[in-house]
Amino acid sequence: MEIPYRETSQRIIFPLQTWVRIESEHADGWSESTIQLLELARGTGKRLVADMSSVEFLGSAAIGKIIGLHRETKEPNMAEPLGLASVSSNLCEVFRLMRLSVLIDTELDDDEDCPGTGVSA
Repeated sequence: MEIPYRETSQRIIFPLQTWVRIESEHADGWSESTIQLLELARGTGKRLVADMSSVEFLGSAAIGKIIGLHRETKEPNMAEPLGLASVSSNLCEVFRLMRLSVLIDTELDDDEDCPGTGVSA
């Protein structure tokens, strides 16, 4: 199964809900779809951004996968580390409590930043 994505001039945006479903079947390593997304980002210099607009809940395994993908995108040949867009206020609070909002750029679903991140959109 492929991960659908869309490109803008600076970003490659993919739906986090679909990505988590695909990656849940690959406990060790990445799926072929994720490898393709990473290669696409490396080749274009665009930032990978996970669209969280349809995500209401994240389990610990999904959060672990997000952290892993963030690490992959911190390589020198990537434009910028993984970003999260359209984050609900409830998930933003979870990221803040876990201190992940300091690590990963997060934007609320109203294009504002999660409080306490110091990240500008």
